[in-house]
Amino acid sequence: MTGQSVLLQVGARFAFDGEVVEVMQLEGARVSVRDGRDRWRTLGLSGFLATATAAGERVPMPALGTRLAVLSAAQRAALTQRAQQPFSV
Repeated sequence: MTGQSVLLQVGARFAFDGEVVEVMQLEGARVSVRDGRDRWRTLGLSGFLATATAAGERVPMPALGTRLAVLSAAQRAALTQRAQQPFSV
């Protein structure tokens, strides 16, 4: 990550090992990340930072359809019902 300044925090996204991952947990010298297929990995922080690059807006996340495909029928029904409710701020 040379030439860039990136805030390492929960929710930050990075390109790592050919995929976009999101930081889910920081604990001491370890970082837990989740990829677009909901696979989790816990890595040494120094190794992660040595090869990760900031993902920002330039690296697209996986299509939403791939995430929706794994929902159960009950989860899809609940999501549909929630999506039909009026949005309020």
